[in-house]
Amino acid sequence: MEFPISLKHIDKFEKQNPTISVNVYGYDRRVYPLKIGNNKSETIVNLLLISNDETQHYCLIKNMSRLLYSQATKHKCERFYCPRCLNGFTFSDSLQKHREYSEYHDALKVVTPEMDEKLQFKHFYNSMTVPFIVYADFEAFTKTIDTCQSNPKSSFTMAYQKHIPSSFCYYIKCSDDKIYKKDPVIYTTEREEDDVAQTFINKLEGDVKDIFNKIKSPKKMIFTVLGNAN
Repeated sequence: MEFPISLKHIDKFEKQNPTISVNVYGYDRRVYPLKIGNNKSETIVNLLLISNDETQHYCLIKNMSRLLYSQATKHKCERFYCPRCLNGFTFSDSLQKHREYSEYHDALKVVTPEMDEKLQFKHFYNSMTVPFIVYADFEAFTKTIDTCQSNPKSSFTMAYQKHIPSSFCYYIKCSDDKIYKKDPVIYTTEREEDDVAQTFINKLEGDVKDIFNKIKSPKKMIFTVLGNAN
């Protein structure tokens, strides 16, 4: 075998050394998997491949958590990473549960747009016009809530605030203003105990019924007398 070994020849190296498994990762603004071996082997080696058009070089990854620190989390704590998809977990038990599922899927590279790249929809002829669309937005108070101690051996979400709706605004837009046009509906509660979400549902439901009654136009069936066939 020629050294340094090319990426496509690592499988051959692993066959000649069955106790060693090699994972290779690339870097393009983010670390992503290039080649994932059998992560149940006795010895697992993680390498970062740095290359250009002429040369390539393998760097040993001693600590995956430190390597992925800047692209994964702002929390200053060690994380456990799946070698196939690079999803990070706070606890090793959570990683083990994830790997039971991840082992059946190929390694993935996350592709994101360039910094100044813009995504545009151009095929407007493939779109369908809808007669009505509703734009809605809520505002809410944040209220601190009591919580119990979570189990550190499993993944959990720490809930510390409750969002209580205080106001909303919605606007119903019709494709043809001649058919239906109405000002935006704005509502702000004066009491914390009011059910703002239910008020939103009631008002919107009333407008929908009003629209239905205005635009419905049942057509009478036209009956014609058919002549006798000759």
